Amino acid sequence: LKQGIVIKVKNGNYYIDDNRVSSRQLVYSLRKIMAQQDPQNIPFLIVEADKSSNFDNLSPIMIAGSTAGFDKFKFAVIQGSSQ
Repeated sequence: LKQGIVIKVKNGNYYIDDNRVSSRQLVYSLRKIMAQQDPQNIPFLIVEADKSSNFDNLSPIMIAGSTAGFDKFKFAVIQGSSQ
């Protein structure tokens, strides 16, 4: 999964660069990241979620990502057991 900004969802918590981010901080954090990107080459927003994640966990990411200016999303399932 190249050329992307990764958000991980584990046990209902959000992580960007291994830093826990609350759902309320998602838009701010993603806007900060987006401000550092080349507007001609906007990266994918890659959502890595564990198997226990449901739409209620993913929806805030999609809304925050769209609000921050991301228009391409990729989704991946984290394999293995939850920690």
